[in-house]
Amino acid sequence: MEQDEDLLFHDIAWTEIVFPFMFDEKCCKRAYIIGTFSNYIRILFLRKKLKKIEQIQKMFIDPMAVYYAKTGDNLIGNCIDYYLTCKLKWNKK
Repeated sequence: MEQDEDLLFHDIAWTEIVFPFMFDEKCCKRAYIIGTFSNYIRILFLRKKLKKIEQIQKMFIDPMAVYYAKTGDNLIGNCIDYYLTCKLKWNKK
């Protein structure tokens, strides 16, 4: 499973399951989960999956932004920045 483990997270349902671990600083796979989520974001933008991108923002990015505003957590902040950068580039097209 470890070889393709990240592919499981390229799905909104799986992301929903692991989402709470993005905020758990004691989780040993926290950075991996956030990095994999960022990769999922990249794939959605590359494949132009507008509905899923909108879902991602409402379900995950908006709550992450609230958390980031309270904590200033760099991992979360970097993920949000990546999403916003992708969205900005998308909107310029």
